[in-house]
Amino acid sequence: MNQQEPKDLDHFLGDLRRALKAQERYLLNVLFQLQFPELEGGLEPGFDRGDADSFAQWLSDKYVDQINESVFFRRLLIQQEQLTLLATQQLDKAQAGELDSAGYATFLRAVQRFNELADQLRTDVTSSLIELDELTGLFNRNVMDRDLTEELEHSQRSERSFAVAMLDIDHFKKVNDTHGHAFGDQILVQLAEAMEESLRPYDRVYRYGGEEFLILLQDTRIKSAEKVLERLRETIGSHKMGNDDLKIEVTVSMGVADSSQFESVQDLVETADKALYKAKENGRNRVEVA
Repeated sequence: MNQQEPKDLDHFLGDLRRALKAQERYLLNVLFQLQFPELEGGLEPGFDRGDADSFAQWLSDKYVDQINESVFFRRLLIQQEQLTLLATQQLDKAQAGELDSAGYATFLRAVQRFNELADQLRTDVTSSLIELDELTGLFNRNVMDRDLTEELEHSQRSERSFAVAMLDIDHFKKVNDTHGHAFGDQILVQLAEAMEESLRPYDRVYRYGGEEFLILLQDTRIKSAEKVLERLRETIGSHKMGNDDLKIEVTVSMGVADSSQFESVQDLVETADKALYKAKENGRNRVEVA
C-alpha cells in the first residue's frame, strides 16, 4: 500500500477503524443472541443479521485499489465472508435449540482469526504512513537508509554499481519568503510529482529534508546517471510550477556519486551532497559529478 498518498492512507485508516467498530457491534449482538436466543433484538434494538454484509460491501466498493494491493485486505474479506456464514448457521441453530459446543467454538475461532487479520491490516497501513513523507508522498529518510544499505550490499556482492544523486531547489528560501510557505509546499509537491513522472520506473526518489531530495539510480553507472539527471533537470526547468494565481520557473542543482567508490552509505551520501554544493558554487541549475 505504499504507493497511496499519505492523506488517502490516513482517511482509509480512519474509515477502517469505523467499519471495524461496526463489525465489533455486529459480532457482540451475534454472541448475545447465541447465549440468549429467546430474547429479541440482541444487545441493540433493530439488530439485523444482514448488517454483516455491509462491512464487506463497504470494503469492496470504496477501496478497490487497496484490496488489490494488500494481502491482509484480501484475507480479511475472505475471513469476513466465512465469519458471516458461520454466524448465520449458529444463530439458526440457537433459535432451534440445537447450538452445540463444537460449532460455537468454531465460530469463536473465526472471530479471533478475523480480529488478527484486522490488526495486521491496520499495522500494514500504519507502516505505510510511517514510511511516507507527509507532504510529498515520497519515501522518507528511514526508507532511504534501508534501501541504500540493501543496494550497497547487493552492489558489493554483484560488483555492479549504482548512482546516488542529491537534488536541491535553487533559491527556495526566496520562494518561501516572497510567496509564503504554503506556496512553497505546492512547489515541493509538484516537484516530487515531476521527478517520479520523469525518472525511470526502477529509480526511487526520497524526501531528504526541506527542499532536498535523494535519487537512487539502480544499476546505473555514473556516465548514464549524469545523462538521466540532465534530462530530469531540463524537464523541471521547462515547466512552471505553482497554482492558478501564480506560476514560477523552478530550477534545481544536483550532485551525483558512484557507489563503486564507497564502503558505507554515509560516505556515499556525503560525497553526493558535496557534489551538490559544488554545483551551487558553480552557478546552480546544473549537475555536478563527484
